[in-house]
Formats: sequence, structure tokens, C-alpha cells
Amino acid sequence: MKYFINTISALSFMALLIFASCGGDGGGDGPQSPGGAQADLLNGSWQIASVTFDNTPRNDTWGTDFTVSFSGASAGTDDIWGGNFNATGYSSDEPDAQTVWPSNGTWDFAGAGSSEVNTFTRNDGVTVSIVQVTESSLIVRFTIPDPSGRTDGVFDSEWNMEFTAN
Repeated sequence: MKYFINTISALSFMALLIFASCGGDGGGDGPQSPGGAQADLLNGSWQIASVTFDNTPRNDTWGTDFTVSFSGASAGTDDIWGGNFNATGYSSDEPDAQTVWPSNGTWDFAGAGSSEVNTFTRNDGVTVSIVQVTESSLIVRFTIPDPSGRTDGVFDSEWNMEFTAN
């Protein structure tokens, strides 16, 4: 009887080892956070396709060379995602372009709350709504508050920018 109990115990232990060594599907540490998935879509270079300000087309002044690149996206404290951006290709016909979109800076989802991944805040304090982001298209909407209280120029009205993957 002792031999039988020892054999059953050994077989049970071996079965436990075999099942414990079986991993999942090899898919990593589980599903990616919403911030990580959205940051992955943003990451890359985006070339301007169209621009409107206060519902008025501005394609003629922005040209076609303006590009924004997002890079270095990572999860910071409390899994709040953010990274860097660089902008190039400003048109000389749009003198306030760097006020609208600075040539470089940082962004993160924290300005809108860590669970909100359809809005990010640039380091200049401008909150940008992501209307759409796919592997080939990015559409953003934002308003730049005027620090002087004026309501003309590039301030206090809505900017809509559509980009294509570059």
C-alpha cells in the first residue's frame, strides 16, 4: 500500500510540474493598456493633409511640408503614457505656425486624466483632442488660449489638422 501511495504522489507531482510549465499563448504580459495602444498608433511621422482654423481652410498658408513626429512613447508613473514630438516643414506663409504647433516638446495623456486616451496635453499647456488615429491617418482638434486676452490671430478658435502617415 505504501508503494501505491508513493507512486500516486510521484505521478501527481510530475503532472503538476508538466502543467505548471505550460505557459499561456506566448502573448507577453497580457493585454496592452489603452494608453500604450494609443501611444503606439501616434508614434511615427505625420504629414499635414489639411488644416482649418475657425472653420476656414488654411491649406494654402500651411503648405504640404509640415510634419509632426511622435517618438519615445512610454508609460510613466501610474501608467500615464507620454513622449516627445518634433515638428518641421513650416511654411513661411504661416508666420504663427510655431505658436500653433511648437517645433518640439513633450506630450502626455495626464492632462485629461490617465484613463482618457483621446486627449493629450502638450508641454505648452495646449490640450489636443484626437478625433481619429489609425495606422495611416491622424486627425486632431485644439484651441490655443490667448495669454493676452485677445480673440484674434491664431487664438481662441478651433484648429483642425488632418495628417497622413509619412
